Amino acid sequence: MRMSSLSGHVRLARRCWLVAAVLAGACVGGCRSTTPRPPTTQLARDEYLGLYQPRRVRILEDFTRPASFDDDEVPDGLEVWVRLHDGLGDSVKGYGSFRFELYAFRQASGERRGDRLMVWDQSIGSIADQRRFWNDVMQMYEFPLRWDRPVPPQQRYVLELVYTTPWGRRLFDQRVFEFRLPVTPLGEP
Repeated sequence: MRMSSLSGHVRLARRCWLVAAVLAGACVGGCRSTTPRPPTTQLARDEYLGLYQPRRVRILEDFTRPASFDDDEVPDGLEVWVRLHDGLGDSVKGYGSFRFELYAFRQASGERRGDRLMVWDQSIGSIADQRRFWNDVMQMYEFPLRWDRPVPPQQRYVLELVYTTPWGRRLFDQRVFEFRLPVTPLGEP
């Protein structure tokens, strides 16, 4: 009886050691860091950082429109909304220069740009510039572009944008829009 009792204790001790070994292995495996390691080569670092740099620029046509920047309701410029997208497709801020070119619309042509009417250059090179043009709620830039001469209403135009990064990379977008003034019936102000 004593012998079987001793072998029962040995089996119990072996089971306890086995359970302890399994738990210890699980704890060691679970304690590893899941923090991503930084890339080790220059190429990998550049690719990693490039994910968060502007890769695409877009004029948002639903928000871009002729606008009045003074007390009357007659448009005297364009309110242009621009979104930069990073390598993951998310909105991102960016430093660099934005060049806007307004063209007359050419009907029935493969090249929609007619005569160039106006050009605006806007640089974003400081935190003050970021605060001036970046809209936190919309997560995009808002550029008020004043016309330097009258633009005839009731016509279509082409707006082209070239965004140039501080490293010289150029991104492009182009939108066609209509400049329509509301028609008021005779006798109404």
